[in-house]
Amino acid sequence: SDKSISEDDSFKAHENVQKMTDTYTKDIDVILEEKSKSLLEV
Repeated sequence: SDKSISEDDSFKAHENVQKMTDTYTKDIDVILEEKSKSLLEV
C-alpha cells in the first residue's frame, strides 16, 4: 500500500466523504418524500 498519505489525511478524507454522503442522503429523502406526496395528491 502507498504510505504517501498519512493516516490522519486518510481519516479526514473519509470523514468528508461521510459528511457528503449524509448530506446527499438527506436531500434524497426529502426529494422522495415530496415525490410521494405529489403522487398521493393525483
